[in-house]
Amino acid sequence: MAQVGWPQSCHLRSDRRLMVMKGSMSPLHRFLRTRATGQGLVGQPRATRWLWLGTMLVVFMVTTEHLRARRVFEVAKPTENIRSSPEGLRLGVLEKGTQIEEVGRDGQWVKFELTGWIWGPSLEGFEDITSKRSSSVPTDEEDDEGPVDRSEREPRQALNVHLDDVRDLINEDFGRFYGLSLDAELGRVTLRFRVPDVGEPALLRRQMRAQARVDVLLAADVSYEELRVETNRPDGTGAVGQYVAIADTATIRRIAAKDLDAWIESVQRSDDGGQTWK
Repeated sequence: MAQVGWPQSCHLRSDRRLMVMKGSMSPLHRFLRTRATGQGLVGQPRATRWLWLGTMLVVFMVTTEHLRARRVFEVAKPTENIRSSPEGLRLGVLEKGTQIEEVGRDGQWVKFELTGWIWGPSLEGFEDITSKRSSSVPTDEEDDEGPVDRSEREPRQALNVHLDDVRDLINEDFGRFYGLSLDAELGRVTLRFRVPDVGEPALLRRQMRAQARVDVLLAADVSYEELRVETNRPDGTGAVGQYVAIADTATIRRIAAKDLDAWIESVQRSDDGGQTWK
């Protein structure tokens, strides 16, 4: 049979079998060769067998690429922005420990899928259908204690509404934002941020001012009695949480960040992570 320009490593078999590579074959090659020449394809035209082989190769390549792409990652930074596209509009944030599943990549940008929830009363035109339904049917709870305000959000949800504002405030005026959390049982909000080398007087002033300004942001929506501020050391070293200041909301609002000496006398402070207090 005449040569038709195939590579030297390949032979076209005259018995109409599938073209195979010389030497040992991989399991995938053996599988495809067996299927292409086995039951169901015996006696079929060569074009049909090649079409089947090509289809199997495409399926294999697409499946391999799909499995490679869908990796699971975990956010390592305290927070990270979610954007509509690489360098695009910021849509929200993910907190440390959040896991995402990669579905695509553009350079160092990872594309992922997300299913999320948003507080309905924050949306223009939102109507609480469930509240309307429940309000038309009296319940024992309503009879005994009056109507239940179902539009009141959970404390942690209310805190998340202000997360972006608090982050921007800290990053612009006080240092590097590390976190914001609420312990509903203790009635305490904890704010964490890192400061550069500013010295102790300036650090205390930042803690006082940060308490006052964050309290203004949260007071209308979040129920709490204390605001705890955690930072690193005033020389810029150490872990966030080394310097701690705790003040109740009455003290924060009375002093209003206007008198550092009065604030120092009124709050609980620690410079060793809470092991001892001043």
